[in-house]
Amino acid sequence: MAWRTGALQGVSSLGTVSLGGIFLKTAQPAPVGSMVDLLIVVSPGNEVPARAIVCNARSGGMGVKFFRMLPEDRSRLNKFLNEQLKAAEIQSGPLTTNAARRPPMSNVVPGKNSTRVAASDSHRNVAAEANVSEEELRRCLTLARTGTHYQLLEIPSGSCKDQVKRAFYHLARKFHPDRHMGRPDWKEMLQQVMGAATVAYETLTDDEDRFRYDKRLASRNPTEAQESIDDCVKIAAACLHDQNLAGYIFWMRKCVHHAPAVAKYRVSLASGLMQNEGQRWEAVQQFEKAIELDPFDSAAYLQFGELYEQMRLPWRARALYLKVLEMDPGHSMAMARIARLVPDERKKPASKIARIFSTKNNSRA
Repeated sequence: MAWRTGALQGVSSLGTVSLGGIFLKTAQPAPVGSMVDLLIVVSPGNEVPARAIVCNARSGGMGVKFFRMLPEDRSRLNKFLNEQLKAAEIQSGPLTTNAARRPPMSNVVPGKNSTRVAASDSHRNVAAEANVSEEELRRCLTLARTGTHYQLLEIPSGSCKDQVKRAFYHLARKFHPDRHMGRPDWKEMLQQVMGAATVAYETLTDDEDRFRYDKRLASRNPTEAQESIDDCVKIAAACLHDQNLAGYIFWMRKCVHHAPAVAKYRVSLASGLMQNEGQRWEAVQQFEKAIELDPFDSAAYLQFGELYEQMRLPWRARALYLKVLEMDPGHSMAMARIARLVPDERKKPASKIARIFSTKNNSRA
């Protein structure tokens, strides 16, 4: 089997075979995350081309996962591998027919060598897990679902192919399933991220595909700034749907950064901040600025009042609800919220001076 990736190339014999992947014996394995072009000689004059990604590398070889194979090539390769298995030339199970369509996954090289591979990589897996939080993974997953290829790889739209390649490798080193074997609950999310990253890499490194993709992006929104804001709003909404509060706050901050004079973005950001007790005073500031920008937004007053109730400041909440009633005397929600505030239990505390005089009067009595 001949293989090539960048400046590295070689001719290797087959090692073990797994579901959708193989282990290539080579003294100079390619780095994990590398895209490899393969040419598999199944018989004289009968060659099967394939593309794969390096999922595991160690001294003596590398494990690769297939993707983007034509059905007829996959069929010929499957037949060849089955013949090799029957002849005991290679080890482990046959290649499944749907494996080539899946994004790179974990457990690339099961069989008699898998224990040693897992042991040699265990310290790297632990280090990678320590550097990736679930919040970061979910944010990347949201980008994979709703963001652009550039946003997922965190590169500008004018990046060259080398920059795209480096960005893809950087993402693969962080989020490839093989680097998080100790987190089986992350497996599906990691596979989705790597699947989207692979599509992004292939699109942005192919001149024709990238031209069509950029043209499609350019036609979505009238200006680059507006496109950026709309994308942030869309991603924030996806985060909210996934109950990813940190991601929602992160993307709403970007909206406020792009359009600081738009009140609705500040209201949305404040509504996220108010869910965290430690960020509620920041939420107060965002609500105040939003009302300053749009003093007739009754919904902002209601949410602001709800925040003050959470902070045990009912007199401030009441003032905001009364403001709503000034704009709309029949506003049922504002009236209901005022009615539920109990003055005897939640009254504004006396000022420091009033407490001093009260103490003096009590002592005289």
